[in-house]
Amino acid sequence: ESKHFVLLSEAAVPFAMISTILGFELSRRVGMDYTPEVKPVELVLNNDYQGLYLLTEQIRVEPNRINVKSWPRHNDWIDRGGWLLEIDGWNTYQRLTVNSRMGINISVEYHFPKTLKAWQREYINQLLARVDSAICVSDTMSVEWEKFVDIDAVAKFYLVNELMDNCEAFSGSCWLSR
Repeated sequence: ESKHFVLLSEAAVPFAMISTILGFELSRRVGMDYTPEVKPVELVLNNDYQGLYLLTEQIRVEPNRINVKSWPRHNDWIDRGGWLLEIDGWNTYQRLTVNSRMGINISVEYHFPKTLKAWQREYINQLLARVDSAICVSDTMSVEWEKFVDIDAVAKFYLVNELMDNCEAFSGSCWLSR
């Protein structure tokens, strides 16, 4: 029903197309909440063959893709709003930066809501800082981070990305939603 798709060019990296298709299939089979559909297509533009691409669903907030709650109009019920974020390395205007305790800056692009009010930006920044603080602790027995993440979802994500040897896992094109 949606008309939001992406053409991925996988020609630069050998076996990237097969790896992407297998990774998406593995993601579906382990039961991740949402995995975009992907199909290999031959692209012909103005009768000129452009090569083999992957046609895939664009990651976005929609009921049959990523279903998140809208934010309230006021910050009275701040914990009830949803969001869609992407950890990435691109310098976009829709970006938050988390100064991680690991000594690196983590760039996070927000996709939903499309624009953030000051209180939403502050809330998400504080939440990401609390998650980072809970994860980056010297006490290896700490379970503080479990308050912030869906453990089953993280385990599935980790398993798929380890099996697929995805170097961007947790650092680039890593999507978070609430």
